[in-house]
Amino acid sequence: MRRKLLGNCGVALLLASTALAQSEPVLHEYFDWSTEQDMVLPSSALPGAHSDPLPAASPEHANVIPSALAPPDPAVANGAVADNRESGAEQYQLDGNTSQPDRVGYSDPFTPSIPPFKRLFAYDAVSPQLRLIVASSALTAVSTGGAPRARDDQFYGEVPLQLVAGQPARLPNVGPGARIITSSLQPSARFELLRDSAENLFLRSDRTLNAEWVVHLAIERAAFGAPYPDVSWRALARKLPRLPPVVFQAAKPVLEHVGVSQEMEPAEAVRLLVDYFRGFAPEEVTLPGEGVALYREVSLTRRGVCRHRAFAFTVSALALGIPTRFVRNEAHAWVEVYDGTIWHRIDLGGAAGEMNLTSELDVPHEAPADPYTWPPRSESGERMVARSLRGATGSGSNGAGSSPGDDPANPAVSSGSSATSMLNSPEPGIEEENEEMQAADATPQTVLTVQFSGATLRRGQRFALQGTAHTPDGATCALMRVDVELHDPATGASHPAGTLVTDSAGRYAGELVLPSRVPVGDYALRVTTPGNQTCGAAEGGA
Repeated sequence: MRRKLLGNCGVALLLASTALAQSEPVLHEYFDWSTEQDMVLPSSALPGAHSDPLPAASPEHANVIPSALAPPDPAVANGAVADNRESGAEQYQLDGNTSQPDRVGYSDPFTPSIPPFKRLFAYDAVSPQLRLIVASSALTAVSTGGAPRARDDQFYGEVPLQLVAGQPARLPNVGPGARIITSSLQPSARFELLRDSAENLFLRSDRTLNAEWVVHLAIERAAFGAPYPDVSWRALARKLPRLPPVVFQAAKPVLEHVGVSQEMEPAEAVRLLVDYFRGFAPEEVTLPGEGVALYREVSLTRRGVCRHRAFAFTVSALALGIPTRFVRNEAHAWVEVYDGTIWHRIDLGGAAGEMNLTSELDVPHEAPADPYTWPPRSESGERMVARSLRGATGSGSNGAGSSPGDDPANPAVSSGSSATSMLNSPEPGIEEENEEMQAADATPQTVLTVQFSGATLRRGQRFALQGTAHTPDGATCALMRVDVELHDPATGASHPAGTLVTDSAGRYAGELVLPSRVPVGDYALRVTTPGNQTCGAAEGGA
């Protein structure tokens, strides 16, 4: 039965070959999400397009939010922030509430899952009012195609959309520089993919309909965590947006306080900035003021949660001469820093105590080791996820404090779905379940093949494999998710190793990273698929 939304190195292993500007903040408010509400992203008006109100959600997508917690802006609906440019979603204004929330809601349409780093809103410049903005909101076409590279991580996504003909709808993404190998709309419709200067991603269709965007993404693994390389200030300057003078004036005392300048190398400046802004702490206070005054107060007193750290880092780094983006979703905020070649995702911490997931994390993403240090008892995004998963099984810490195994660079994220399925994932109704089972029975069985040479590997090491997916009569299974796992024949335990996606010919190939939490032992390699609309669920092994 196909799910609607799916929602880490040195010991040897033997593998056997068998929200909105005027109503901020929207981050860190808890919503009582439901499966039907997950990631339904409405379309929006853009400059030059008509600005009719967004269509009302259908009854099954009704927005159920407790009135005391409901965000004040009507564009926040259906489990995601609408991209309503008329209401100011293209800019971000910092607020003074520096307290840490107990819990947040989050949905993840990608496999492998990437909580809490689903990329939804990004800003790459600063306005004279010290608000974060998109340097160029003009949308340009996104090229698709090609094949994943050896050092890429691959992702499969299923994103429900409410589309209005001719109006771009905002799409989630997995990270900076992600490439779209192939994608489709179900039901079928003509569409184009677009993006702005901050790599916000949009889809524009020629039809008004409720649809699901199915996508195969590839992204350079280093974007998720790699040391910042040696690069010149001149090389970075080519990627800097034009900033108003007030930004430099506002940031001057902050940069002096942190002790960074262009007298040092950019890599050292980035390290010092990360160390400084990760050292913030939440407080049960609301700071007064806005603009320059609030930015300086937050930065110099080192108070605040994720949005305060990421906002202050972005303004400071841009003023220093380091291209930086502020990125957010409904649960967390972080930064991306450019090194002259790629953008690096950097979490500065400040996450909530726990996260309520509305989708299964059956294949967690194996992120690279964090190249920067964390202060004690930090509130990193990965730690928030680890606490939440332990809490779902009744073990470990259930608050904001630390507990054994709370290393944010190596979180104790469960490799199975038993824990994560308990995190507010409602069971489907009987009628809905019967319909899905009948549809699955009518879908041709998939034949999965896999080619892999058995080897002795170490945790964290990459290994390559390839295979095919087709029906018994030879029809190809295109744009199909193929999950790879290590199976222990002795215990029956399975450990997810990643996901690959088939191309138009039904072939899949790539390199995966051996998970760091797999116990040492002998394993068989197994591939499975939940199927799609044309090919049924199946499993196979090497």
